[in-house]
Amino acid sequence: MILYKPWPDDWNYGGVEIINDYFRTHYDKKFVIIQFPWPCYDQEEYWKCNFKGNSNHSSWVSAKEALSEVEFDYLVIYEPVEWMFHKDTIQDYYNFFEWCNIPMEKIIYQGANHGMYEYYEHINLEKKKRFKSVAFNHCLISSLTTHTDILNDYTTDVKFNGSKLFICPMNVKADHRELLYDKIKENDLLENGHVSARWRGVYIDEQGTATDENLSHNNFVKSIIPFYEDSFCTVVTESEHHFFEVRFTEKFYFPIIYNKPFMILGSVGLLKWIRKYGFETFPELFDESYDEERDLTRRTEIIIENLKKLRNKSTKELQDLLEIVKPKIIHNKKILKKYANYRINEDAYKELLNIMKLPLDEQVRNVL
Repeated sequence: MILYKPWPDDWNYGGVEIINDYFRTHYDKKFVIIQFPWPCYDQEEYWKCNFKGNSNHSSWVSAKEALSEVEFDYLVIYEPVEWMFHKDTIQDYYNFFEWCNIPMEKIIYQGANHGMYEYYEHINLEKKKRFKSVAFNHCLISSLTTHTDILNDYTTDVKFNGSKLFICPMNVKADHRELLYDKIKENDLLENGHVSARWRGVYIDEQGTATDENLSHNNFVKSIIPFYEDSFCTVVTESEHHFFEVRFTEKFYFPIIYNKPFMILGSVGLLKWIRKYGFETFPELFDESYDEERDLTRRTEIIIENLKKLRNKSTKELQDLLEIVKPKIIHNKKILKKYANYRINEDAYKELLNIMKLPLDEQVRNVL
């Protein structure tokens, strides 16, 4: 069950009901899900953090009272936002549950980061404060819905007759994006790709300085469709690249929408997790050892080498390579549609819950 108290009215991030249904239907345990932050940062008075360690604070009192009214084998902290379960937040939760006399063995943290245990090591967190962790990428049941129409309406044809080897759209400044852009430029690959580095004033589309403020998000996405179509493959730069921030966002599924093979510059082991979600990657085309390389510079260089090996191939040769991986591209789109279209009917919803077993089942059983 989902425990809505003491959240404010209408306090609800996407996906919590689906996660609740998954736990309820797959395991013979009583789960209660509380939604992040609970009690942490985002409610208006929480910004001041004047509740921290304060058992007299109204949020602590109401939260403890709500928990005392339910029975559970496990308490699940559901956190769908991108990166909020950090050191201070963990300490807040630990203090609260200790005050409530709820043992750590009964608590599961369910967030988007597959590197949570590495994060505990990274911040040198005391072992007694380490929550059990079960990761699931919430963008597949939340933000993907924003792009469902594009996914469903876009052609299923897998073909290439364009002018560029790759597309690499980059928006917000980050170390790994700075490095990748510099490496692309150093290796004379800019002319072989549609590359943006918006923080540098480098744009792909003719919209130039278009932003979410003056162009709606879906139209903003649609504006670069011709540039995807003109490219053989996609180089995705994910939001994070640290070994303790292993998650993927909506960025990874755009190549799937537009029928493209892809490489991803993100966290170490990211491709491994993407495959666990049911998707397939492309070792036939690329040296995917970059996914296991912990050194960011070397990881980036392997991606660059992959592009260099392909850049002198003709359009026909690239199309022939595309034919080899065409079954994977079709498969990936089919899987993505299962995540996106679960609202169609009850059978589609059940199919979603079943496909969620791929990334979730082993993790959950390991913490029960």
